[in-house]
Amino acid sequence: MVNLSITMKDIPTECFGFGAIQLVLQTKKEYVRSSIGVFSVQLDRAKNRKGEDHWVGESVVFHGDGRRFIYLVWLDFRGKMFGRIKLYLDQILDLSPESDQASVTISGTGRKGGPAFSTAIVIQ
Repeated sequence: MVNLSITMKDIPTECFGFGAIQLVLQTKKEYVRSSIGVFSVQLDRAKNRKGEDHWVGESVVFHGDGRRFIYLVWLDFRGKMFGRIKLYLDQILDLSPESDQASVTISGTGRKGGPAFSTAIVIQ
């Protein structure tokens, strides 16, 4: 099992049209909040239908092409989702089945200065 630490930098707290906003981690059952912008995710390895190893866990989602990723979700002031950041596990350089820990830092701010959407911008 690998403990992945996701650190968020430059997280906007307001967004025009949505008011006060919050970034949370999406799991299969709930949204996980962090007051300090650091999320912890447990990852494990399993075999897929073809017998190939891949990452699994409560926060892991799979893409149709086989890639695995984690969603970070933007909530508006009512708690309704209005956007997501997709962190592909292959973007995390030190993520390895041989290690028990990995970390990544990503930006919460997009290229235009508002909340980041789509594929994560990895800082570290």
